[in-house]
Amino acid sequence: MNPDPENPSVCHRDYFEKGANVMIEIFDDRVEISNPGGLPSRLAAVEFGTKSVVRNPVIASLLNRADYIEQIGTGINRIKNAVKEHGQGSVEFYYYNFFIVTFTRTKKLGEKLGENEIKILKLIEDNKHITTKELSEHIKISTTAIDNNISKLKKKGILERIGPAKGGYWKIK
Repeated sequence: MNPDPENPSVCHRDYFEKGANVMIEIFDDRVEISNPGGLPSRLAAVEFGTKSVVRNPVIASLLNRADYIEQIGTGINRIKNAVKEHGQGSVEFYYYNFFIVTFTRTKKLGEKLGENEIKILKLIEDNKHITTKELSEHIKISTTAIDNNISKLKKKGILERIGPAKGGYWKIK
């Protein structure tokens, strides 16, 4: 792996683990990032995410002074909060001989959408208050067909109606 100061593994990896590389693996349902070295020896597993121990203080100091690190000791909680805020997956941490972060999607990747479903989503993206009648006029299909497509999008967990039919709005998840 080439050193990239924006990649946290530069600062966190155990450089004494020879022959081990940082790996980013992308699967249909998850992304796994693995980094040589578990938790730093001075950090107990029960303290993970609550205490900060710098494994490579010289590298961390240089990255901090170069403004590549914005806040030391906040990464785990920022990752957890970002995943929670996104609301479409989970994150797990494993830290024995390697430090592994696994991001899992709750929705299936590559969900097939029909042509009309895509058109509906694009129109809703432009106007979250658009009505079924307006969708029907834009796409040039019946309101019943619009309702059927919206029902499919709801079942797939892609579209949600917030509020009543009149006065509410669409939310794309």
